[in-house]
Amino acid sequence: MTDFKELIERIRKEEVTLFIGSGFSLKAGGPKSSVLVESILSHMKEDEKSCLSGQQLDYVSEEFEQLYGRDSLLKIIEKEMDFDRKDMTDHEDLPLIPHFHRIITTNYDTLLEDAYGTNNCYVVRNTNDCVNLPSDKTQIFKIHGDFVEKDNIIITKDDYTDFFTHKRNPLLWDLIQTELLTKDILFIGYSLEDSNVFEIIKKLKRETNGKTRRFYLIAPGIKKYKIERLAKTNVTYYDAVASDLLSDLKDSLNKNVKRDFQRRWISSTTFARYCRIHNLVPVVSEGEKTNKVERFDAPKGKDVKIHFSTKDKNLFDTIINRKYDMFSDFIPNTKIPALKVSTNNLTEMSLEYNGLTVGYKEEMASLLIAPAFQNKQLFIVIPSIGFFEPVNSTLFKKEEGCVRCVIETNIYDLFIDTKVIDKNGKTVGFNVNVTFKFKKTYTNNNEAIKWIDLPLALFSGKQVFIRELFSDYPFEVSTKEDIYQSIKEYYNSIKQIECLIGEKFAKYECFTEDRFNISRYILSYLKKEPLMENTPNGSEWTFTTSDLVCDHKELEDKEKVFVFSESTPILKPLILNGKEFEIAYRNIMRSHCVIRSINKNSDGTTTICVFNDEAQFFTMWSDHPIREKDNRLIFD
Repeated sequence: MTDFKELIERIRKEEVTLFIGSGFSLKAGGPKSSVLVESILSHMKEDEKSCLSGQQLDYVSEEFEQLYGRDSLLKIIEKEMDFDRKDMTDHEDLPLIPHFHRIITTNYDTLLEDAYGTNNCYVVRNTNDCVNLPSDKTQIFKIHGDFVEKDNIIITKDDYTDFFTHKRNPLLWDLIQTELLTKDILFIGYSLEDSNVFEIIKKLKRETNGKTRRFYLIAPGIKKYKIERLAKTNVTYYDAVASDLLSDLKDSLNKNVKRDFQRRWISSTTFARYCRIHNLVPVVSEGEKTNKVERFDAPKGKDVKIHFSTKDKNLFDTIINRKYDMFSDFIPNTKIPALKVSTNNLTEMSLEYNGLTVGYKEEMASLLIAPAFQNKQLFIVIPSIGFFEPVNSTLFKKEEGCVRCVIETNIYDLFIDTKVIDKNGKTVGFNVNVTFKFKKTYTNNNEAIKWIDLPLALFSGKQVFIRELFSDYPFEVSTKEDIYQSIKEYYNSIKQIECLIGEKFAKYECFTEDRFNISRYILSYLKKEPLMENTPNGSEWTFTTSDLVCDHKELEDKEKVFVFSESTPILKPLILNGKEFEIAYRNIMRSHCVIRSINKNSDGTTTICVFNDEAQFFTMWSDHPIREKDNRLIFD
C-alpha cells in the first residue's frame, strides 16, 4: 500500500494544485495519446507517415497540419473526443474535495467540468476568462484548450512554442506560472513521455534558480531508471493510480476536516463547502489562533455513527452481551437505561454525522450507550369508565425476549414489561409486569385527576386495552391495591381547595399519607364541615387534669358511656404544595367512651385513662375552640 501521508497533509492544508493529463481520463473511456496519433496517421498517405513512426502527438499533428490544414486536424481529434463514457468515479470524487481550489489540465475532454457542474466550477480557456475569477468555485484551467473554443487548442509543435513564449494567452500563462510557484503541484495522468509537461517544470526551475515548491507525480509502473530522472527534477513519485490516493484522501479528510478547521489549516469557505457535501451546515466562530465549531445543523437529517474501542474486557462483555441490568444511568430527559463510559476507559472514540467526523475523544468526557428504542403513539382505552387517551411512549428491548414500554404522564412514569407467550409458534397471550413510579412533583392537577384513573382501573380489576401493544388482548392486573383511591381523593381535594381560595398552587407535590391528611384538614377548615378520621382499632389516651368537677365514683362506673371533646391549639401553619394555611384549632369529639382507670395524684390532680371503641371520630378544624353556651357545646 502506497504511503501518501506527506502529500495528503499538504492537501489538507490547501497547499496543492492538481495538474491533470490524459491518463486521468482513460478509466472514463478517454483515448490515449497514442490512439490520437494512430487516428491522425490513418488519414495520411503511406509515404507521408512513413517517417512519423514513434513520434509524439505534437510532432505528428504539426506534420499533418502542414499537409491537410488545421480544420482537418481538429476534426480528427474532435471525433476521438466523442467517446462513450465509462467509469467516472475518479472524476466524480474530485468535486467532493474542495481543498483543490485550482485544477490545471491539458485534456481536451469536458469530463472535469461535467463532473463538477456549472454551480461548482469555473472554466478558464483564455486570457478573457482570467478576469474576476470566482473564489467560491473550483477553477479549471484548460491550458491546451478544448472544442468549446477550437481556436485555443494547443496540439502542434508550433502551438506549444507560442504558449511557452507567451505569444498566446499571456495572462493565462502568467497565472499558471504563479500557481506553479506558490503551490505544490500534483501531476496525475502523465508519464515521462509527456515532454511538454516536464518542459514546463524545467522552464520554471531555470527562471527561479531552482526555488520552486514541491512536485508530486502519481503514475503506475514507471521503471527504475526513469524514476531516477524524476529525482533530478525534485519530483516525488508514487507508484499508484489516482483512485488509490483519492480513497485515502477522502478517508483522511472525513476524519480530520473539523480538526483542520479548528487549527486554521483550512478556510471557513472550504470547511463549509466540505460540510455541505455531507449535507451538514456548520455553525462556527473564527479566532486569531484557533477556530471553533459550535454545532452542525443537518437540514436533511443525520446518519449518526459512534466508533470506539476499549481494552476493558468487562466493559466489552457488558456492551456486546447487552447486559442492560448493568446500565445505571439514563439518556437525558428519558427513562431509557444507559451505560455511562468515561473516555478514559476507551482507547479510541469518534462521532460521525453523515460520514464526517464531528467529535474526537479529546473533546468528550464520556459516552452513553443505550439500547435501540422506538417512539410510538399509543391509545389507552378503559371502556367501563369511558377513558380514551392518546399517549406518547418509548419502547426498547429490556432483556432477551422482553420489551419495555415507558409511558410518561404528568404524575407518574408507567413501565410495562412484556413477554410474549407462544404456543406452537402462535401468540396466545402475554406476561406483563406493570410498575407505576410517581413523580415528586407535577405540573397540572387536572391531568393528575385524569391519569390516576389508569392505575385505579387496573388495580380494581377493570379491563384496560392498549391495542398498539397487545392487539385486542385486554390488559389486566390481578393484584388489588386501595391506595390509588386515596391518591385520587388527594388530587380532588387540591382542586376543591383551589376553587375555595380562588387561586392555583404555584407547585404541586406528589401524594404522601401526610399530604393527603393535610389536604383533608385544610378542606374541612375551608368548607367549615366536620371531618371523619379513622381509628380502626379504637383509641386509648391518658390525660391529667386539676379541673375535675364531678365525683370520682361517677367516673369510675365502667358501665357508663361518656362523650369526650377537646380543642388543641395548632401552633404552626399547615403547609400544602408550598402554601401556608393558618388554622387556630383542631376540635375533636369522641362518642362512646369509657373510663378504664382514674387515679388521684398527691398534688391534687387526677389522671384519667379513656378508651373509645369506635372506628371513627369527628374533628373540626376551626378558628375557634369548642365552647359551652346554654349548657350546650358549640362545635364549629
